[in-house]
Amino acid sequence: MAPGYEMDLWDIESATVDPDTGQYWLGFEATHAIHRYSDASEAAGVRLLDGEVEWSLNSGAEAMVRLRDGRFVVIPEGGGEALLYPGDPVGGGSASVIEYASPERGFSVTEAVQLPDGRLLQILRDVVLDVPPFAARLALADLPMDGETEPIRPKVTLDIESLAPPENYEGLAYRERADGTLDVWMISDDNQSVMQRTLLVKLRFDPVKADAFHAKQKARE
Repeated sequence: MAPGYEMDLWDIESATVDPDTGQYWLGFEATHAIHRYSDASEAAGVRLLDGEVEWSLNSGAEAMVRLRDGRFVVIPEGGGEALLYPGDPVGGGSASVIEYASPERGFSVTEAVQLPDGRLLQILRDVVLDVPPFAARLALADLPMDGETEPIRPKVTLDIESLAPPENYEGLAYRERADGTLDVWMISDDNQSVMQRTLLVKLRFDPVKADAFHAKQKARE
């Protein structure tokens, strides 16, 4: 732990895990830090991002994913850029700052996971004039190959409100099925507000149908 540094658990914004070792990492907003923990939840290091990023207090590491090749991608809520680390960010090494291009104005990342095919499935959220005041999308994006810095350009694959109640969705997980489709779970954060709810939503996601949908959209352009 850095001398004089106090972490606030309320500032936790993202998490990712190494399935082989059980180590996990937590991303914090406000303090803009990445903490690493052992599989026994013992503190195992921290990286303070002060001086590395220019994010606002409430626009920290909203999504963080340890990729299967060992790299880490970190995306702030405000979007516009992403950090791509060659390995464990707590262990050292500089991040490549790459462009993150939201597919819809006002929408920014709240969570992401890497799918079996290597792509990044993301929840995108916007604040709207409604109750609850949120709109959300599911989007897919290719990631740069190791050593490359191509922009991340997600494509919307689902308007979440077409299948689930609108809410502040900020959690995402999946399980692969034998037929190649995925069970996808999303969870919302009620922000301790009487005007919001904590919802758990389960969807069936077919990457093949998503690709077909994107191909049709491109053909219309």
